[in-house]
Amino acid sequence: MTDKALSDKALVSRIRTYILVMVLSFFVQGSFLANALQSDDQGSWILWAVSLAVAVILLTYACIRVVPLSREHRRRTWGT
Repeated sequence: MTDKALSDKALVSRIRTYILVMVLSFFVQGSFLANALQSDDQGSWILWAVSLAVAVILLTYACIRVVPLSREHRRRTWGT
C-alpha cells in the first residue's frame, strides 16, 4: 500500500507505530545493558550485544520508514 492510498487516520497510526518501535527498542536494549552491568556472567554481555544489534536494525528501519510518512502527513495537514 502506498502512502497516498492511506487515509489520514491510517497514516498517523503508522507513524505512531514506527515511533513506538523506536522507543521500545531503545528501552529493551537499555534493560539488557542494566542486566549485563549487574551480573558477572559473560552471557549477559553477549545477550546485550545481540539486543544492541537488533535495536540498531529496528531503529534504522523505523527511521527510514517514518520520514516519508511524516512528510506526507505534513503535506496533507499544512499543504506544504
